[in-house]
Amino acid sequence: MKTIMIYTSTHHGNTEQIALAIGEVLKADLHSLDRENISLINLEGYDLIGLGAGVRGRKPDPKIIWAVDKMDLKDRKVFLFSTSAGNSVDEIRLLKDTVLQKQAHLIGEFMCAGFFDWAFMKWFGGYNKGHPDATDLENARKFAHSLLT
Repeated sequence: MKTIMIYTSTHHGNTEQIALAIGEVLKADLHSLDRENISLINLEGYDLIGLGAGVRGRKPDPKIIWAVDKMDLKDRKVFLFSTSAGNSVDEIRLLKDTVLQKQAHLIGEFMCAGFFDWAFMKWFGGYNKGHPDATDLENARKFAHSLLT
C-alpha cells in the first residue's frame, strides 16, 4: 500500500515524531507543510493518505485545514494523527469534519500527548514534559500496523 503523510509540526516537533514513527511502519512518503508548499505535493498514485497536526487552542494547526481544503480526497482512504496538551479527540474534530466533507473514507485516528510550554505554561516548565515518549511512539507504530490489516 503506497502511503503519503502530510503534516505540520511547529511547536516542539511533537507531531513530526509521531509522523516519523507511523511513516517508518507504513514506508510512507513524508511531507511537512512547515517546509513544503502544498501545491507541489501530488496525491496521485497513493492508496493511503495520512494527515497530521499539532493542536493549539483546542484546534488543529490551521495549515493542515488550509491544505485539506486544497485536496481532492473524494473516495480516498485517509487517517489522522495529532499531538495535543489536552489529548482529547474532540480537539481534532475540525480536521475530521473537513476530511469527511471532502467525502474521504476516514479509516483511523491517532492522538497522543505532546509537550506544551506556550504562553503562561512556560513559567511552570510546561505540560506533558517528555511527550511524546517511547510508549507514545510505540503506540503510534501499533496504530500504523493496524492500518495495514
